[in-house]
This record gives sequence, structure tokens and C-alpha cells, in this order.
Amino acid sequence: MTLGTSLHDLVAALARATAPILDLIAPERCGSCGAEGALFCVDCRTMLLESGATPLHQPPQGVRAAATVGPYANGLDVAVRTLKFHGVPRLARPLGAALAAPIAAVAAPWLAAASADAAPILVPTPTDPARRRERGFDHALLLANAAGEATGLRVVELLERTRAVEPLHGLGRSDRRRALDQAIAVRTSANLRAQVDHAALIILVDDIWTSGATFEAAAQALTVAGWQQVAAVAVARDPLRARPAASTGAT
Repeated sequence: MTLGTSLHDLVAALARATAPILDLIAPERCGSCGAEGALFCVDCRTMLLESGATPLHQPPQGVRAAATVGPYANGLDVAVRTLKFHGVPRLARPLGAALAAPIAAVAAPWLAAASADAAPILVPTPTDPARRRERGFDHALLLANAAGEATGLRVVELLERTRAVEPLHGLGRSDRRRALDQAIAVRTSANLRAQVDHAALIILVDDIWTSGATFEAAAQALTVAGWQQVAAVAVARDPLRARPAASTGAT
């Protein structure tokens, strides 16, 4: 570990440790609209839960179905950025709960044809270890856990990053695919693999769908390891072609 990394980890740890103190000093604000009084105000929570699911008509390669809660706009963008970049992991609970509708949408066709005992499995897309250390939490795992609580589905950390990946912001679709090539793999633990039936539908969970490159890399790793049924859900969709110049941190 380098000195720079050590200092960065120390600063992140101090930020996490002082967060409860700051909550006492400053009034809590909605992570979506900024209104005082609650981490996620009643109006924004209602709008989020009523958003339902928006299927992606062209799912990423290797993914049989994909859906999101809504577009990366109208406060959903602010909520996701607040979760990831402003150190408010508690926002993962309402955002993850809202994934129940997209999960139901992508799982419905499979459940209609599958045996009753083959329940889908929620698998968070693996976060780069350096970014996880920087934030002090894994946002995709938190979202998956919250979605699991809302749906009753099991969450398994089946995937991992095999190497560091350069930031994807500013890269086109093909460059993103190249950057993520062979960067995601199924964990080698035999016990972990044994927990997940190869006949089960794997539902990948992430915060933002942009180009689909992360979902494609994850689906490829799962397919190589023997899981043929893969779907994906994300909180927000921000198609690459429509993105403004400002960074969203999406993949």
C-alpha cells in the first residue's frame, strides 16, 4: 500500500466516522430534492415507488431482459450521485427497494416457464476495489441487499473484478467494452459456486445503465462459468448517446 493510498483511506475513514456527528449538527436533507426533514422525503419516495419499471428494448449482449426504475433525471440522478459520491449509503435502501418492480419485470417470463423451486438470484455487479475503499462501501452490493429485502430473493456476491479498470467516463461504447474485457470473473470459491444453481436466473444489479458494457462483461463471465440465464436491473438509465458532457460515473 502506498503512502497516498494510506492517506486516502484515512481521510475516507474519518469522513465515515464523523458522519453521525454531522447528522446531529445539520438537518437531514432529502438525497433527491434537497428538502429538509428526511433522507428521502415523502414526495420523492412516493414518486420513486410509483415509477414502476421501464424495460430496455435492446438489452446488453448476453442479457435476456433488462429494466430500470426510470431515467437518470428528475431527482433520481441526484439521489444516485448522493449515494455514490457524497457518502450517503443509507440512500441505497429506498433506491434498492424501488428495484422490486424492475426485478419482477425481468423475472416474470422466466418464472412462468421455470420450476417453482428455482428462485432467481440477485448478483451485484462487482465494484472496483479502489473505488470501494475510497467510498467506504460497495454501492452495488448495498442496492442488491436492499432489493433482496424488498423481494425476498437471495443475494450472492458471485462476481469479482480481476484487474483495475480505467474510469469509463468519456469513453465510447467500443472503448468501454475493451476496457472491461476479461475484467470481471466468477469467484473461484467452490462453496460459493455451489450455493447457486446453474439453472437459476441470475439478475445482475447496478446503479446506472449507460452503455451496457458492465452488464455485458458480467454476463459473459457468468455464461463461461455455466450460468445461461442472465437478466439485469439498474436504478436509472442514462443512454450513452444522450449523455451530457458532465460525468455521471456510470458504466
